[in-house]
Amino acid sequence: MLLSRAPRDARLAPYIDAFWTCETSHGNELERVLPNGRTQLFINLHEDALHHYGVDGSVRQSASGMAVQGPMLKPTVIDRAEQRSLCGVLFSPGGAFPFFRGHLSEIGSDLADLDCLSWSDGWRTHECLQMARAPQERLDLLEAAFLDRAPVADEWDLAVRKAGHLLRNGHRVHTVADQLNTTRQTLITRFRERTGMKPKTYCRIERFQHLIRTRSNAASWADAAFDAGYSDQSHMAREFRHFGGITPTEYMPDRLSEPNHLPLRA
Repeated sequence: MLLSRAPRDARLAPYIDAFWTCETSHGNELERVLPNGRTQLFINLHEDALHHYGVDGSVRQSASGMAVQGPMLKPTVIDRAEQRSLCGVLFSPGGAFPFFRGHLSEIGSDLADLDCLSWSDGWRTHECLQMARAPQERLDLLEAAFLDRAPVADEWDLAVRKAGHLLRNGHRVHTVADQLNTTRQTLITRFRERTGMKPKTYCRIERFQHLIRTRSNAASWADAAFDAGYSDQSHMAREFRHFGGITPTEYMPDRLSEPNHLPLRA
């Protein structure tokens, strides 16, 4: 069961897309997770560990049970058993930067222990989450923890948020820079600093995410490619291989509600 909601307090709305919690009864089962380009916080309430794996099942990276993951730009492999009792935060593009500042540039797309990111009382949050009696209570506790750290947005926090909206709606980088009254290079630098990717990469991964979210509504991959804004089906297939590590015909999620999660088939 997955429960997710947006922040209720307007002070967090510019930075966080969703607080979420899930509980499953799955055993050890590896699955491929497609990149969404977002920084996330993961909190494993079942055990004090989180892992990334290679496609051969070998452990590629380990972290504690409270970890921040930088924006994924390539697929990774996880164990569904670690979702037995899991909760977390999905940040908006650039939304994690005000909470973690300079630490984000050190993370890349890897997992980083929360206690290494100037989050001194994470253990207290973890303890409260474990004691919560209901999933909704977990979401409320997560929001309260972030409200205690609610940032005051600076000029570039707001500018990057606006840039993301414009880029997602098809505006070119130089046009967005003009609208923000800055140079193209300054926009690229500030955008990458806060989101972990260049504006063009952001546009590509947003288009890829639109494709997989809407694929089930299209009659064919050709129609899905056109709807997502690809120049043709070959263009879409190249991007699918780049971000997903598979071809479109190999894309077979078990659950339509989780289009980014695929069983790792031999």
